[in-house]
Amino acid sequence: MVLNSRALVLLHILVWSLPDTLNMSSGTPSDITCLKSIRDSLEDPLNHIATSWTFNNLTEGSICGYVGVSCWYISDNRVRGVQLANMGLKGKFPRGLVDCSTLRILDLSGNAISGSIPRDINEILPAVEVLKLSNNNLSGEIPSSMGNCPNLEVLILDNNRLTGQIPQQLNQLIRLEVFSVANNLLSGPVPDFVSVTTIKPESYVNNSGLCGGPLEYCRKKHRWSFEISFRSGIDSDQEELR
Repeated sequence: MVLNSRALVLLHILVWSLPDTLNMSSGTPSDITCLKSIRDSLEDPLNHIATSWTFNNLTEGSICGYVGVSCWYISDNRVRGVQLANMGLKGKFPRGLVDCSTLRILDLSGNAISGSIPRDINEILPAVEVLKLSNNNLSGEIPSSMGNCPNLEVLILDNNRLTGQIPQQLNQLIRLEVFSVANNLLSGPVPDFVSVTTIKPESYVNNSGLCGGPLEYCRKKHRWSFEISFRSGIDSDQEELR
């Protein structure tokens, strides 16, 4: 009878521990898929990740020891950060990052990443807090969907070839504290950020077409608004005279 009681206690403990065990192990395959996709989609002429991200004899948590990869806790082997700055990597923005569902930090700065920032960046990196893509060859516009990355605290996009306007949707990033788009080809009014005290003019330098916020007043925008208002007033007066 004593043995049966002990067996029941052990069985109870095992059952209650299963969900955590399953959650820990079930997350790892998607992270492995994510890292494999990054490795396979980027050229690595200096073999920084090729010699480390071998995926040979994988054990639970082994990917946490890969160069540039950090995980959440010793007991939880989900990928928290992918930091591959200044490694000479070439290619497009790796869309396979979508499988790193617990990713909070992505740093690809100082490489030769080209093409555009994906328009669905918010779906690829839904929980990202730190995004550093500076000093690459990125072109095209900053996607407005980046405003739907609610956890963003650091967004560094300087020293690329980004064009167009900075999306006003970025003012939805209420946690944003560090922001830079310096040395690009951007134009138009800058967003009205909540964190106006931490986002300085230095964040926008060498973008000759930017205005507003901590920069020079947007005169052209003001003139357009005045002209529209003036014309609307004339039309109203004419209607009343009729």
